[in-house]
Amino acid sequence: MKELLIRITQMFLYPPHFIYSRIMTPTKTIFQVREGEGAVIDDNGKKVAVYKDEEGNITTLSPVCTHMKCVVDWNSKEKVWECPCHKAQYAPDGKVIKGPAKKNLEIISNKK
Repeated sequence: MKELLIRITQMFLYPPHFIYSRIMTPTKTIFQVREGEGAVIDDNGKKVAVYKDEEGNITTLSPVCTHMKCVVDWNSKEKVWECPCHKAQYAPDGKVIKGPAKKNLEIISNKK
């Protein structure tokens, strides 16, 4: 029963999450992302998920969840990328940790 309630809730919340994730404007710049932190930033008009590791190495990913195409957010408590629509989780490097997503986030670049 609990699983059914979760699925129904996700079904109703998906459209507003999807729309909001597409129209929201990122507020951080790459210079504001601290070590051990991630953020979705605006890179010349394109949304990009940026993670800066403890050594200052930067990984940029597509912020689009591979499940149903919502834009992921950085979960600073768990240090993962998380989809607001269906709670898929990705490691800082974009690899799937928890479904429903089955494919990793697309890597744009790794800079050391």
